[in-house]
Amino acid sequence: MTARPAPYAALAGLLVDLPTLLREAREDRELSLRSAAEQIGYSRSTLGRIEAGEVCRVDIAAAVLRWLGTPASSDSKETL
Repeated sequence: MTARPAPYAALAGLLVDLPTLLREAREDRELSLRSAAEQIGYSRSTLGRIEAGEVCRVDIAAAVLRWLGTPASSDSKETL
């Protein structure tokens, strides 16, 4: 019988991967750091620190995770 990982392990993995997940989702949605920050509700510098791998508060991580789970709409793409 294989033990199931605790849900906390999955959450810990998400938090470790948050910088990469954020950057990839932002790039897939063709958003600047500033535009993604506006959608998430935190500053560009805060998201920049997350993408750089710095530790962030739990409420900010939760907001980013909610945003990651929100499908990108066609009107969210920036014009270049």
